Amino acid sequence: MKKLTLPNVVAVFILSASLLLLLPVVEASNDHQEARELQAAGNILPLQQLIDIIRKGHPGTVIELELEHKSERIVYEVEILADDGYVTKLYIDAQTGEILRSKKDD
Repeated sequence: MKKLTLPNVVAVFILSASLLLLLPVVEASNDHQEARELQAAGNILPLQQLIDIIRKGHPGTVIELELEHKSERIVYEVEILADDGYVTKLYIDAQTGEILRSKKDD
């Protein structure tokens, strides 16, 4: 059996840490693929159409957008940074574009 030396331990640690950092990327890729499949099947609106809906009533910069499964619907959870510095969180039905709820944070 080989003796573990400090350089070997450090190398294993760095490799392990690198692999752990890749896990969120793989998960995000799966989310992206799921969104494509749902859109192709007509189960959710295209992102550009969603952005158009948001901008009509909520001007500002979209700073976060997530696609989530809530109860029996698929919902876009969107955070918008307004010019006044407040963040508004919107919950939008991903299939119809209906704004289900909005919440203003500071």
